[in-house]
Amino acid sequence: MKKILVVIPIIALIIFVLPTVLFFGNEIMVITSTSMLPTLQPNDLIVVRSATVSEVKVGDIIVFDSHFELGNIAHRAIEIKQDEHGIGIITKGDNIATEDGWIVYDESMIGVVDKSIPYVGVLLIGPVRYALIAIVVITSLVLLKESLSEKKE
Repeated sequence: MKKILVVIPIIALIIFVLPTVLFFGNEIMVITSTSMLPTLQPNDLIVVRSATVSEVKVGDIIVFDSHFELGNIAHRAIEIKQDEHGIGIITKGDNIATEDGWIVYDESMIGVVDKSIPYVGVLLIGPVRYALIAIVVITSLVLLKESLSEKKE
């Protein structure tokens, strides 16, 4: 039983720490919508490399701040254009029939999707993340209590 109690927090810590270590310097995000099906699915973990609008090529999947209630969005760059505001990117979700109703400029740009890891993001979303944290804390407290009681004996 004690071995299981040691293994559980180690596995949970690996789940939280490993993506940060492996993809250090990049943002790690989780896909939450179906707008990029079949390329990106809900709960896919994406690794986003910081980039400016001028570094983007048509066909890249970019992540940007929508400045609406939608928050951050990952959509495909379908056209790059120059206008009075500078270089901008027109985007579209792969699973959406029409292009987005906005143009992405540098101030909204977060980066380009470098990698996606299917289904791993489910471990990092709200309820699952909190459950894993609770498991780590409770297991650690049990181990600490056992360790202290063994020392008393």
